[in-house]
Order: sequence, then C-alpha cells, then structure tokens
Amino acid sequence: MKAVNEELKQARLLLARLLFALRNDIRMVTLWGVLQGVATVAYVLLLAWLLSVTVGGTASLAELSALVAAVLLALVVRAIGFYGQEKSVLKLNSNSERLALQWLTQGWENAAGYSVASEQASLVGEPLQALGPYFSRFQPQLWLAVVIPLLILMIVFSLDWIAGLFLLASAPLIPIFMALVGMGAERVNQQHFALMRRISGIFIDRLRNLTVLKLFNQTELAKNEVQRASEKSQQLNMKTLRVAFLSSAVLEFFSAIAIAAVAIYVGFSLLGYYEVGPASKMTWFVGLAVLMLAPEFFQPLRTLSTYYHDRATATGAAAELARYALSEQPQATLAKHTSKGAGNLSVRELNVSYPGRGQVLHNIHFTAQAGSLTWLNGASGAGKSTLLKSIAGLIAHEAQHLAVCIGAAPAENEAIAYLAQTPFIANASLKHNLTLAAPSASQAQLENVLAEVGLAYLLQELPTGLATSVGTQGTGLSGGEARRVAIARVLLSSAQLVLLDEPTAGLDKASAEEVLLAIQRLVADQRIVVVASHDTIFAAVASQAFTLTEGRLYEA
Repeated sequence: MKAVNEELKQARLLLARLLFALRNDIRMVTLWGVLQGVATVAYVLLLAWLLSVTVGGTASLAELSALVAAVLLALVVRAIGFYGQEKSVLKLNSNSERLALQWLTQGWENAAGYSVASEQASLVGEPLQALGPYFSRFQPQLWLAVVIPLLILMIVFSLDWIAGLFLLASAPLIPIFMALVGMGAERVNQQHFALMRRISGIFIDRLRNLTVLKLFNQTELAKNEVQRASEKSQQLNMKTLRVAFLSSAVLEFFSAIAIAAVAIYVGFSLLGYYEVGPASKMTWFVGLAVLMLAPEFFQPLRTLSTYYHDRATATGAAAELARYALSEQPQATLAKHTSKGAGNLSVRELNVSYPGRGQVLHNIHFTAQAGSLTWLNGASGAGKSTLLKSIAGLIAHEAQHLAVCIGAAPAENEAIAYLAQTPFIANASLKHNLTLAAPSASQAQLENVLAEVGLAYLLQELPTGLATSVGTQGTGLSGGEARRVAIARVLLSSAQLVLLDEPTAGLDKASAEEVLLAIQRLVADQRIVVVASHDTIFAAVASQAFTLTEGRLYEA
C-alpha cells in the first residue's frame, strides 16, 4: 500500500509539473469554453423570450424579427466558441504529448544510457496519449463546471428564487458522489497501465527468443503465457469501464431528479396550484427560461463526469511515466561533474553475479588515466557489456562488490556518459538530440561539435539544418551518423568518464574510421574513455588494452 501511495504521489507531481508548463494553453481552451457557455445561456433566454411573446401574441413583427436575429446570432457565437475550443484542444494535446515525450526521453538517457528496453518503449504509446485529454478536457472543464452553473444560478435566482433553491440544493450532491465513486478509479487505471507495460515486455521478449522457443519446443507454453496476460488485461479493462459507467449513472440520477423537481414546480405554478413566493406571479417567460436553463445548469457537470474518467486514466498513465520523466535531468546535474582532466578511473574488486548464471565477473581491477583510451577486448558473452554497465552504475544492484572512483572520490552516475551499442535518437530535431545533455549550448557550439565529429555536411544536406526532425519518424540517420551524434552529445556535456559499448559494430570501414576520429576527439578533450569492442581498429590508438576471458580481465 505504501508503494502504491508513493506511485500516486509521483504521478500527481508529474501532472502538476505538466499543468504548470501548459497553463497558457489550458487557459485558452477555458476561455473559448466560457464564450461557448455564455452564448448558450443567451440563446436559451432569447429563445424563451421569443416563445413567450409568440404564444402571448404581444410582439410586433419587427420585434419578432429582431428576436429571431438575436437567437441566430447567439447560435453563431456558440459555434465560433466551439470551433475555437476544438482548435485549442488539438494544439494542447500536441503540446502535452511533445513535452511529456521530451521529459521521458531525457529520463531514459539519464537512467539507462541510449538503449531503450521494451517496457520503456511501450510507454510511448497508450500512456503518453492518455495525458492529452486530462489537460485539454478535464482541466478546462473544472473551471467551466464552476463558472457556467454559477452564471445560470444567478439568473435563475433573479427570475424565481424557489427554482434557484432546487438547483442549489442538488448541485453539491453530484461532485460529492462523483468523488466517492472515482476514489478507486486512479488505482484501477494505474494497474491497467502497469499490466500493459508487462504485456508489452512479455510479448517482445517472446518474439526476440522465438528461435530458441522453437528449438526447445516451448512455443505453445509461450503462447499460453501471452494469452493469459491478454485475458487479464481484458478483465481489468472491464473493471475500468464499470467504474466510468457508475460515475456517469450517479450524475444522471441526481440531475434527473433535480430537473424533474423544477419541472413539477414550474408546471404547478403556471396552473395556479402554488401560491408561495414568486410562484403566484410566474409568467410564460420565467417558466420557459427556468425549464430550459435547468438542463444547461447540469450540462457542464455532465461533461465533467465524462472527462472525470480521463483524470483517473491520466493519473494511472503518469504513474508509469513518472519513473523516467521525473528522473534527474542531465542538465540539472552538470555542475556536479568532476572537472575535465581531473584524476583517473579506478575499478577495484568488481565481482558480478546473475541469478541462474552464477558469477560472470571475477575480481576486476584496472585504472584509466584522464586523456587516455582503454580498450576492452573479448569474445561475445565474456562480460564486456556487463563490465561497462557495472561501472556506469546501471546494474550496481547485481554487483556483489564494486568500487569505482574518479580521482579521489567515488564516481557519481551523473559524472558518467554511457553509450550503448544502439545510440538513443529521439524522434525530434537534430538540435534537440544534441542538447539533451547541454540545453544551454549555442548555435555556434552545435555547429562546431558537428564539425569535430565529421558531421558538418549534415547542416547542408538536411532540409532545415539543425531544426530537421530525425529518428524513426523523421529523416533517418545511418548507423555511423547516429553514433557520431551520440558522441557529439557527450562532447557537449561535462561527463568526465565515457563508456562506449561496440561503437563501430556493423559499420563499414569508412564509417568506423569516422567514429574512431570522434572518439579520439574525446580523448584529446582529456576525458577518460573506455571502449568495449571486438574491432581491432582500437589497437593502434588505445593507451592500454585488456582482454576479458571467462569473466577475468588480463592485460594485453
């Protein structure tokens, strides 16, 4: 229970930060909604007036024409308000997804280098899209559910205070019961998104190991496991829908009772059965206006009830996203880095064990100086990636004993840049990808660092230069270009220790040499560079070389 409460707390913190960042867009959606609501109230009053004078036959043709024109004008204004609100909603949805994705990708980079696991990748889908309706629908409707009913309540009280009392007495019951019904909705949705993340991880893991499953005749077992997870997801979806329908039913029940009470009061007053207070003086206009305004009084609350489910959904999604989006951003920790050229890297007594595999690294010792390149060679499965990740602190919880120092002090994760075999390239502009670890970098600095890693030609080849969108949804970068962009990102940062896992894997000779030149630029910048690679291209430039064999490190 304590863990669940902590996750909800983190989710609300993320939503609060996004709410502050999107406040201007939310304000614009709310203003368009207020215009639409005021136009609706004006339309109802004008229509009631038009009907009352038509039934009574007290208006001239000119007056009727003017009232008809006013009614049409109110409809036009309401349509303009609806159009403006929908347009602002689309913009707000786009901005909320873009901002959340930016924080998420920065959190990935800070938490786990540039590789993205399947469970993390699943967050880009449904959880990210679930945030938009919360900011574009629910948040503006909170204000509209207060402003519009208050306006209608003041008008109804000015027309007939008894009818106003009926509306006033029923209004507080609706949000109270909505809150009671929706108390468990946040946890239900949080469970839904956690389950979707697990299903995504299970499915992708089975696909990756499909050959192995076939070889060991375990495909039917894997199929049943995925099917059970899918059935559990369906059950949880039905539970979520049950909560949503229950909250809507509560609202409809109380609003129907209140509207029925107003209708009975107006009907009996017009028939002369009630002589209390303003009932004895009720006119056609007052009766029609009160009857037509009563549903409009509850309409903003009905809409809020519809969007109330979006709040619970967004909270559940934010609980998943907050684990990465609220992690310390690279730019917030650059000031803590050890200054360039200070000290060295010292790894002592490193032993790493995996459950089911036993010990994979045995008593690793080595030292690397600033301005040097250390090359770790070894066969596949020897433990090179495990060694780099242990130094980076990414699997420190699995290390039996590890001491990593830069200079005289223990290394902090933010002092380290780790580049996985597949560099992370966000679906954003080239400038955004370069400034993930240095948001204050100037245009000139970005152009210079691209020239340093041999990518100056991109500024001429890309359609809009640094503003060009790259990644899977933009202009594609080759494997060598993606690696050099990642290295340029490290050059822009203040990371003293740089860990590179197979930086030239899968590249042709020309691309590999360009990546090597970029790495040498890091060495010249007095960084501590450690490269794990099969490629013998590093033999000629390495300051020291080690071979990793069966989890033991030997100096080459």
